[in-house]
Amino acid sequence: MREDQTRDKSLITLPLLLVLVSAALLNTPNLLIKYGDAQAQETQAVIKIVPPTDTILVSSSTTINVTVTNVVNLFAWGVEIFFDQAVVDTNETSVWLPSDHIFAGQDIVGGLSATVEAYPSGRPLYPRKYLYYGASLLPPQMGGGTPFNGSGTLFQVNFKGVGLGTSFLNMTEDPPGIFGVDLLDFNENPIPFTMQNGRVAVLSPEPGEKAYSEISINVEPDTVTIGSDVTISGKIVTNETKTGASVTLYYSASGGAWGNLTTVKTGADSRFTHVWKTTQTGTYQVKAKWEGDAKTNGSESPTKTFTVKESEPTTPDITLYVIVAVAAIIVVAILVYFVKFRKR
Repeated sequence: MREDQTRDKSLITLPLLLVLVSAALLNTPNLLIKYGDAQAQETQAVIKIVPPTDTILVSSSTTINVTVTNVVNLFAWGVEIFFDQAVVDTNETSVWLPSDHIFAGQDIVGGLSATVEAYPSGRPLYPRKYLYYGASLLPPQMGGGTPFNGSGTLFQVNFKGVGLGTSFLNMTEDPPGIFGVDLLDFNENPIPFTMQNGRVAVLSPEPGEKAYSEISINVEPDTVTIGSDVTISGKIVTNETKTGASVTLYYSASGGAWGNLTTVKTGADSRFTHVWKTTQTGTYQVKAKWEGDAKTNGSESPTKTFTVKESEPTTPDITLYVIVAVAAIIVVAILVYFVKFRKR
C-alpha cells in the first residue's frame, strides 16, 4: 500500500506526464512519421552526475548538475537518485530546472516540483532517501516544441552536508528504485543510455580552520499598512549552536542605500527575532549579517522584501446617520399628524 501511495504522490512521473499527450500522439500519423523514426545514434546517450565527486564541510552545500550527452529525439525524461541522508540531504525546493535546461523555451509538463522522501519499509533501498524529477514536452498541436538532440542539463540539485562521511549519488532503475530512470522519444519508446553516478564527501573543518555558516531571514507579513508591525526572524546554521550571537539587521527603503536597522541576539536555538513598527510607506528590503566568531566564519543572508502601504480610508459609520434620519422622519410625521388633528 505504501508503495502505491508513493507512486501516486508524484505528479511528474513519466507515465502520468505522457498520459496527457498519448491520445494526441495516437491520432497524428504525420507527426509520428516526422518525429517518430528514431535516428541511429552513433554514440549512446549518457546521463551524468556533474561533478562526479565533490568534498564539502558539515553545514555547507554543493550544487550538482544532472546532464545528458549524445541524446537523439528526446521527448521526456525522469531521473531517480538515491543518497545517504545521514551524510547529505536535500528537499523539494532544492531541486530545479536551470534557465538553460534542455527544454528551455518550450512548453513542458512537469518540472514544477520534485519528490524527495525516504524509501518505504520493505523496499530494497530502505532506509535511504531518494529524489525523483522529470519533465516532458507537449506535442506541437498542444503547444509543445521539438524533441531535443545533443547534450545539455536536465536539472540541478543542492545538497547540504549534515554528517561526516561519504554519500553516493546513485541513479537507479525500477526496481530496486520506485520510479527509475527513463529517456523517451516522441513515440514513448525508450532511448538507450548509460549512467555515470557521483558521490559527495563531507568533512569536519581542519584543526585551526573555521567552520562554515549560513544565516537565514524571514519577514512576516510581506505587506502591511503604515503603523503595523513586521516580524523579522532567522537562524544561524553551522556545526554547533550559536547562543547570544550578535546579528545585525540592515534595511533599504525603495531601492536606496543600506542602513543599519538594529542588532539582535540569538537565543538558545541559534534563532533571532525583531519586531519593526513601520512609520513610512514604501518597499523595503532587509538582510541579516553575522560576523562570525573564533571558530566559525560569518555569513550574510539573502534579502527579503516587504511593502508598507497607506492605511485604508476609514468608512464612516452610517448607523448613527440612519438613526437620526429615522427619528427626524418620526418627529415630522407626529407634527404633521397633530397639525391636521387640531385643524379638525
